[in-house]
Amino acid sequence: VSRKMGRKLTDSEVFGFSQVNSEHCRHKIFNGKFVIDGEEKESSLFQLIKKTSGVNPNALISAYKDNVAFVQGPTIEQFAPASGDKPDFFETREIESVLSLKAETHNFPTTVEPFNGASTGTGGEIRDRLAGGKASLPSAGTAVYMTSYPRMEAGREWEKILPERKWLYQTPEQILIKASNGASDFGNKYGQPLICGSLLTFEHAENYKKFGYDKVIMLAGGVGFANKLNALKGNPQPGEKVIVMGGDNYRIGMGGGAVSSVNTGEYSSGIELNAVQRANPEMQKRVANVIRTLAESEDNPIVSIHDHG
Repeated sequence: VSRKMGRKLTDSEVFGFSQVNSEHCRHKIFNGKFVIDGEEKESSLFQLIKKTSGVNPNALISAYKDNVAFVQGPTIEQFAPASGDKPDFFETREIESVLSLKAETHNFPTTVEPFNGASTGTGGEIRDRLAGGKASLPSAGTAVYMTSYPRMEAGREWEKILPERKWLYQTPEQILIKASNGASDFGNKYGQPLICGSLLTFEHAENYKKFGYDKVIMLAGGVGFANKLNALKGNPQPGEKVIVMGGDNYRIGMGGGAVSSVNTGEYSSGIELNAVQRANPEMQKRVANVIRTLAESEDNPIVSIHDHG
């Protein structure tokens, strides 16, 4: 890149490249060569997952190329203001809908700081469902938690087979309580119900190795919908306006893509703690209200929308 541009890269450009070139963004491991017992498989893990929609697309509208996936939905009745830029009467209008589905993990942040880690996991996933196509709307969410044994209750003898070890940041018990509080807190403040989820705790010892979810799994997901006319992004053209909406930028949540792509504890605690975002559901709700107004209008001016949170 430096040779092609004919100059040295700036510190900001190098830092930015370190983020986009991480496993978190590039999936170099997940999409790399898949070898079992010395035999290289025909497809990577990522390609295997994508193959299902390629072989049997059914009602699929969009997948693996946007912030969310869309499938064909029913014709629905939209109940929205006649005009979004001033107080106005509500009216009904039939639209052809697409249904959105999104899920992503927020494992590293929830391991380090469970409340904000899970809260921003939920918040980020909601933003992705806002940024589908030319604008889409979130409806309801889900949350999944997987940790090592919490050792919270008496009578669970299997949790005592392996001795409890020193935890890097938080105990599994603390993570389960704080993460659940964080995900629910964001949903409550933003205005999205958390309607389902699941929980798994696991540890196992074999061949002198210990296995467990010491780096926890926190998966945030949800469903929503969009007007089919807004389902696919357009191609931005020179001269079109770029609009940035949201809160102020602070020196927190720095380098999360790169830090989350290595073993937790590999960097200093200061770097890892600073890589965790902080939730701001009140500001996100303001942005969502603007997006909803444009998404429900008959002439949506958005060409392409993306979540940069």
